Amino acid sequence: PISMKTIKKIDAWSVAKLSLVLNAIFGFFAGLFIMGMTYFVPAPEGEKIPFYLGVAAPVVMPVVYAVLGLVSGYLGALFYNVVAKWFGGIKVELVD
Repeated sequence: PISMKTIKKIDAWSVAKLSLVLNAIFGFFAGLFIMGMTYFVPAPEGEKIPFYLGVAAPVVMPVVYAVLGLVSGYLGALFYNVVAKWFGGIKVELVD
């Protein structure tokens, strides 16, 4: 049978952990893109893009993205819980 259920509360820590991992993965690929850009896109005339920017990007970007993902995921879940109390939660259809 099909039934509509409402998500009234979300565990903030579980959302934060998932957001951390997903954002770290995205940050790694963003870092690879930036690294590629430093090698393949010419710098303005007379300027040189430092080598360390390209090499550091795939290491630094996942860390920065992960931290931001952790904080935003946690806060987003907390805000959801507050707003869901006032206006009701998200309705989902579940199938057995």
